[in-house]
Amino acid sequence: PRVPIEPIAYYLVPAESSGIVEALPDFAALESRSDVIWARPMVQVGGKVVGAEDGLPTWMMDIMVKGPNAKEALDEAFRTVKANTVKVC
Repeated sequence: PRVPIEPIAYYLVPAESSGIVEALPDFAALESRSDVIWARPMVQVGGKVVGAEDGLPTWMMDIMVKGPNAKEALDEAFRTVKANTVKVC
């Protein structure tokens, strides 16, 4: 390629349990980070979500993170999602 390839991790975050979305992380703050290419909600506060125990899980967040290599990008994506959860009750 004429441009450098950049290692990324892409993660569609599934609901861990069924319930109602109570709060979303600050997506604007996430997207302002230099390692986050994008972070987008796929649910709204007040929306019903389905967890794996009850059927096909609802996708809650769409995130893409870059890193020095693919493993570090994936590790950072998981850390970012863990620190910025969609709260479900």
